[in-house]
Amino acid sequence: METYAIDNHVIHSDVSDHYATLTKIKGLNRTNKHEEIFLRKANLSKEEWEKFNSELQEALSEIEENINDLHPNVYANYIVDTYQSLVNKYMPMSKLSRKETRFHNKPWITTAIKKSIAQKDKMHISAKKTGDQKKWEDYKKYRNILTRTKAKAYESYYYQKVQEYGQDKAKTWRLINEIARRKKNKRSSVDCIVDKNGEKHRNKKNIANCFNGHFSTVGKCMDEEINQLDLPNLKNPLEYISDKLCSWTNMRDTDPSEISTLISELEEISHL
Repeated sequence: METYAIDNHVIHSDVSDHYATLTKIKGLNRTNKHEEIFLRKANLSKEEWEKFNSELQEALSEIEENINDLHPNVYANYIVDTYQSLVNKYMPMSKLSRKETRFHNKPWITTAIKKSIAQKDKMHISAKKTGDQKKWEDYKKYRNILTRTKAKAYESYYYQKVQEYGQDKAKTWRLINEIARRKKNKRSSVDCIVDKNGEKHRNKKNIANCFNGHFSTVGKCMDEEINQLDLPNLKNPLEYISDKLCSWTNMRDTDPSEISTLISELEEISHL
């Protein structure tokens, strides 16, 4: 029989009318790991930028002396590796703390608002410990003002984003999904399919051709199946469509060239 050590803590937070209790069970495997976010340092000082550029120029100068003896790919890889090495040296990746992660996806929470949140928490703890009615009143007034300030900052942030994106539909839709808190669908790939003849396909080109063959013929196949049914009372679906609508929906045949042109004109398709 497995035994676990239980460790309880009280969380001093004003999210409810009472403090929350946190229970840690040591020895129990975690199924949901805390999201870890890493960001790269970018706010280098003037002196650091000068060192970065100096070391980069020095490294490139060394190889330029032998550039005629090197293959272009070797030279290109050297530039990339050198640049990446200096980036990691002067702009290392660092993991955000839990507190920093909490505000990472809330860009409207400014530094001033973060300080106000910390002040509100201190006022709540003080009022809770002392039970002083005046401290409770001061805390509630401060909390209500802060709540309105955060709401105003939230509206102002997204209003500015909408104005900034203008007619960029891709960015606008990403903004809408962000506001609605819609999670991005994880992209998945098909490694193997079985066609209608029972044959397995693992080659990507064959898989794509199978999908194309199915969707390009499924309408015609369904039409043929319906025509073979003995349904004397079944009306022709076209009778429900007016002549005006039929002429409006009449489309010409496409060709590979047109499809290729349309795909090439899509903007930021990888972000949709």
